[in-house]
Amino acid sequence: MSSLHMASETSLAATRAILLEPFGSWGLDIELDTLWPQCKPISIIAGEKSLAVYKDIYFVKVLDTSAESDVYLPLSIRLRSLYHEMHMASTAGNGCAVQPIGRVFDKNAICGYIQPLGSPFAEVDTSSSKPERIATLTELVSRLHTQGIIHGDIKPDNLVFTGTPPCLKLCNFASAALENTNTPHSNSALQYISPFRASRATGTPMSTVSTIIIDFADVLFKLPAGFIPSISPKIIRDIHASATWHDYERNHITEEDCYNRVGDEFKIAPSEVRAAFDQVRNSLEANSDLITAIRKLREETYGTLRVYAMSNVPIPDWKMLRTKSDVDWSIFDRVFTSGDAGARKPDLAFYEYVITETGIDPLATVFVDNRQKNVDSAKAVGFHGIVFETDDHVKDVLTSALYPTAKYPLSKPDDLYALGITIWEIYTERTPFDGIDLDFLEDVVAAGFQPNMSAVREKDIRALIISFLKEGNLSLPEGRQCIPYDVCVTGDVAYEDCTAVPPHTYEKTVHREGCLTTFCEDSYLSPIILSHIEKKICSQCLL
Repeated sequence: MSSLHMASETSLAATRAILLEPFGSWGLDIELDTLWPQCKPISIIAGEKSLAVYKDIYFVKVLDTSAESDVYLPLSIRLRSLYHEMHMASTAGNGCAVQPIGRVFDKNAICGYIQPLGSPFAEVDTSSSKPERIATLTELVSRLHTQGIIHGDIKPDNLVFTGTPPCLKLCNFASAALENTNTPHSNSALQYISPFRASRATGTPMSTVSTIIIDFADVLFKLPAGFIPSISPKIIRDIHASATWHDYERNHITEEDCYNRVGDEFKIAPSEVRAAFDQVRNSLEANSDLITAIRKLREETYGTLRVYAMSNVPIPDWKMLRTKSDVDWSIFDRVFTSGDAGARKPDLAFYEYVITETGIDPLATVFVDNRQKNVDSAKAVGFHGIVFETDDHVKDVLTSALYPTAKYPLSKPDDLYALGITIWEIYTERTPFDGIDLDFLEDVVAAGFQPNMSAVREKDIRALIISFLKEGNLSLPEGRQCIPYDVCVTGDVAYEDCTAVPPHTYEKTVHREGCLTTFCEDSYLSPIILSHIEKKICSQCLL
């Protein structure tokens, strides 16, 4: 991937920082309570989002921040998606994307954005011909791809004209991604996706991880290599494993009582025990690599990722640790200690205390600890448990949790296929697959059927559309180009380059996996004439 064509990490970080600037930093920042009474709602989806027009010249998108239910993704995940949408539009730049020019705040937190309203592509009279408008659209998508950005949801509804004279731009970057990344994206409308994309669950799954909980000992803090304590390392380990020390970690006994009891149990002077543990505490070094990685994840998720520390640590030890200047404590939303909770890992009471105090969703939480028994308890309350092995291991696991790897990530062919269908719709002024039962549309697309290309009378435009559709449909792993999900699909297909009106057709059936082909138990018959990725020349028109 060329550095000339891709947004750099530095520029992405700068855009992210601008996005999260304090209220009032942008020219059109406004509180939700002030904004909404002045808006004309377009669409309201309870518990999810609202779309509206503000002052007749601005488009507004606002998340419903009051909703936290099992039906919808956690608010932090929906906010992350909103920030991603704004970030991608800003990264694409004013030449390609309608820019967010203001932000909506609710209780000092961003919950939406404001952008110029623009005029829908189909409603603007630019006095240009259809071929000219199609050329303008093609150039727009090319410019976006030159920057290494994939829109992921190209269709007429996401094309608007803004400014004077009108300039064509893309909007709604919720599905957008940087090329060669696994950035989560939502599904596009079925009419505009390729057979390849419809034939398999080929998109990048959206991460549902909203929280990380991580341990201190041997994870965020480590003793330096070659460290030799003043008493035997085995004795220190045995003291840590003793019931007395566990009571101390739970704040059931004082520091002095602990050292006195441990001294009696292990036949060591209490002053020597104190000195040894003071030496250990003072020698602990912060794991700067892992702390930096967590800070980076928080930045990349626009501050929506919640990070907590959870450790078996006595109150006096915690008071000392938090004075260490080499630790960026700001990466944590809160630090939970066994001393404050009155319980220690692997006691389930400690985990339940953290859940109650934070209100986190255990199923959206990743827990990292260096002890298997602590991870087992985390799993028992619903957390995704990770046993710490190495820094790289934890970084890889956390990154994978936040950015699930797709076998078939979003790519330029997805945009090109959608572009081809969009051009067909612009030229014909028809809705793609209009007349197809929506319950079977995914199967029809996955079976390789396309809108009727004979409806495009200009050969050059038809050839352009077909080239985009061909380039935009990748081959499936088994070498096939299409396969429907649940039913066999049959349709009358127009021959390629047929000049007759209505076009000459042939019957085409694409069988689902497992069909005996002699008799289709589950099938759908298209009520309209279609085209297909399989192109056949019309022999009747050649006569």
